[in-house]
Amino acid sequence: MGGIGHRKAKVRIELLLHGRKIALGIMNQLKKSTSMKKLIPLSFLLVVSLSGIKQVYAQTVDPTFAPIELMQSGLIYNAIQQPDGKYLVAGGFTQVNGSPATGLARLNADGTLDEAFTTTVACKGSVVRMRVLTDGQILLQNQWGISVGGRTFSSLAKLNADGTLAADFTPGSGPMQAGYAGPVAAMTVQPDGKILLGGLFSSYDGVAANSLVRLNANGSVDQTFTTALNKGFVDSYGRAADVQGVVIQPDGKVLVCGTFENYNNTGRSGLVRLNSDGSLDVSFNPASIGKRVQAVALDSRTNAVVIHTSDGTQQIVRLTSTGQVDNSFNPFGGSNCFYLDYQNDEELAVDASGRVILSGCFADFGGTSGNSYVTRLLPDGQLDAQFAIGKQLNGRVHSVKILANGEILLGGHFSRYGSLRNVNLVRVNDKAELISTFHPAIMQPGQLDEVVQQADGKIIVGGQFWKINGQDAGNLARLNTDGTLDQSFQLAGVNGEVRRIALSSDGRIMVGGEFTSAGTHASPLVARLLTNGSADASFTVLTSAITSTDRENVSALALQSDGSILVGGSSKNIGGYTSALHHLLANGSVDAAYANELENKVRLDIKHIVALPNNQYIINRTDNPTVDIGLTRLNADGSFDNSYVVDPTVYGPLYLDKLLLLPDGKLLVSGDFRKANSGENFSLVRLNSDGSVDNSYALPKIEGLISQLARYPNGQVLVAGTFGYVMVDGKDRGSLIRLNADGSYDASFADVLVGSATGLALQPDGAILLGGYSFKINGQNRGPLVRLVSSSVLAVSSHRAIDHTQAWPNPAHESLQVSLDAAAKPTHLALLDGLGKTIISHAVTKTDLALPVQNLPAGVYLLRVDYADGPVTRRVVVQ
Repeated sequence: MGGIGHRKAKVRIELLLHGRKIALGIMNQLKKSTSMKKLIPLSFLLVVSLSGIKQVYAQTVDPTFAPIELMQSGLIYNAIQQPDGKYLVAGGFTQVNGSPATGLARLNADGTLDEAFTTTVACKGSVVRMRVLTDGQILLQNQWGISVGGRTFSSLAKLNADGTLAADFTPGSGPMQAGYAGPVAAMTVQPDGKILLGGLFSSYDGVAANSLVRLNANGSVDQTFTTALNKGFVDSYGRAADVQGVVIQPDGKVLVCGTFENYNNTGRSGLVRLNSDGSLDVSFNPASIGKRVQAVALDSRTNAVVIHTSDGTQQIVRLTSTGQVDNSFNPFGGSNCFYLDYQNDEELAVDASGRVILSGCFADFGGTSGNSYVTRLLPDGQLDAQFAIGKQLNGRVHSVKILANGEILLGGHFSRYGSLRNVNLVRVNDKAELISTFHPAIMQPGQLDEVVQQADGKIIVGGQFWKINGQDAGNLARLNTDGTLDQSFQLAGVNGEVRRIALSSDGRIMVGGEFTSAGTHASPLVARLLTNGSADASFTVLTSAITSTDRENVSALALQSDGSILVGGSSKNIGGYTSALHHLLANGSVDAAYANELENKVRLDIKHIVALPNNQYIINRTDNPTVDIGLTRLNADGSFDNSYVVDPTVYGPLYLDKLLLLPDGKLLVSGDFRKANSGENFSLVRLNSDGSVDNSYALPKIEGLISQLARYPNGQVLVAGTFGYVMVDGKDRGSLIRLNADGSYDASFADVLVGSATGLALQPDGAILLGGYSFKINGQNRGPLVRLVSSSVLAVSSHRAIDHTQAWPNPAHESLQVSLDAAAKPTHLALLDGLGKTIISHAVTKTDLALPVQNLPAGVYLLRVDYADGPVTRRVVVQ
């Protein structure tokens, strides 16, 4: 099409839009010199004008939607008090008391940040273990590497007391197992400065070493010790086995515990003592205590050995110096808790009077309603009633230290202690009472678990955060339509994670999660809030039988028209009933008849509840994963509808999450399923209303953990995944994909999103709200909440305004010509850069104008025009 003569030409352009051909007839006076190159801007504008209203094609971040910053309690793996009273804290965090501090920080005695030390260290990433040496130097460990002082180390690093790098330390390539970095579970330092590391590895810095190695003070391998270890610690098959704890006795001998069954060709199960040269101490031959010993400590009064084992009924054992069971120590019970945790550090301690302090993942030590996550035993093994920590902690304790003044320093994966929020490092006295003057705010970025849009367009977000945009919050907030914080909404929220949000017709807000109160109102696991965010005191859940630990939560909600609510999760003790599904009346009390019908029938976690039009419900459960995919249909009274049978050719789940009820009664189910005939794994299936597989739905093979589903009015479905990927027919498509109405993969929906999407809301204008921890979109890091729109159009109610808003040339060089729709009543015009910063802004006084862009940096900009019915945007490139 080289040239066109002096005549009116009718150009017919056909565009394929959402599967439909759209023919456009355009009368245009084209000059002879007009070429195809000059037609490109015109065709571009046509595509822009017609691109996906209420759909998202090449989705991009809406720069007009305000970003939010969330902060939650960080993770504390290890905490030490220095001789001068200051504290060293290691873990996963990015901020201390509002100041930047990543992975490693030093606090002054009052809990304020030692900024000089933190600045000098310049840590990037997390630190798991640390030890203070006799000369004040600091040893750091993390199997995934440590970055401090501008250098990166494979596993170990050493600092001087002021935070500078120790020049005399070269740790080499670190521990390795099967070609990968080997995990370290124990680290201790001898009086002479040599370092003992235990874990699961087969070599250290290229030197063979099965799960235990000793390093010289300069970081090199102590070859003499390694030679004595020989084959080291192995299981019954001769494979390297875990070393979980290492303690050095005053005489230089070394106690080692773990999951091994053999040491250097000698049978030793779970516990061994070595001479200082690494040879076996044959005088210490432990009684049969099991092959899984998780922790070991020394009683300084008698050199008795205290161990924590998962085998047998007596899980806390005290041994004599020769390894015999000390029968005068009769523990109250066990923790019923054992798993290999390479981020746990020094969980067992014995104080000067012989009392044993144990931390771990237990919710009720000894099977009672007593202490959770940390407990103390008297010298005879009985529970110390004076140390009544009860249920004040809501998460695991990783580090226990007995301080010189008798106080106890606790750090870990918790976020509250009693009524005090946003704590993960606390000091308690001899009675487990909190030292309230010590309250450092050690934080990391928060995350969203739920995103819900109200009828007025405002957005309620919930998850794990104690601060939003610098303001104190309780894991719940409301945003205006532009993403800014709604200041009329009270931020007291709840004192634990929010997992689910449901909106009632009168605007009140139901919240489920892992909490014990809403504001100051006791409301464990389920709360109802008024429209302003304050707690609805007329709604009270029975608290007497709730343990309020992180083993109990509500993660599924379904509201009923009479104000009652179905709640599901892992909470099995609401009102004294043991089902994982409960029907609560409008005031929060348990429906006893419903509970009696379900008692002992629904035992395991429930992730989702779907309400059917006939007052029946479908729930997901995991009672018998080898029989079906865990779906049950319930009648209104809680009885099972046995006519609902899921297709037996699909079984599982290994994991089941979301259910999406479709208008025709069919059900989309996401999880981790298997085909009974082949064992093939897949993650999404559509069922007919009778439970059979809908074979007419042309799904590709989708793999990955699907966290969210949302349906467009035209039948298309958004599918969001956790852990940052969704696989479609074996190809990684990022965290968000779209399916066509027939189930096929929509290839026009660009793969731009990386990050776990745990919250998803599809807005009426077709924009997508995504919540999570953080996202990477088109290579750029974004926050925990993003709004995705079409790259060229932000849809509004007026199609005419969209069609008649034009901007050219695109790319623009000197000026950008803009033509507006006068009939749609434009009021304001703005040009924004890629970060959302307004570059040009003024009221609209005429509908045809030119914007000067010659002095703007080259890049992508957003033109926004505010009409009476809403905004229209155009993506503009400046060159």
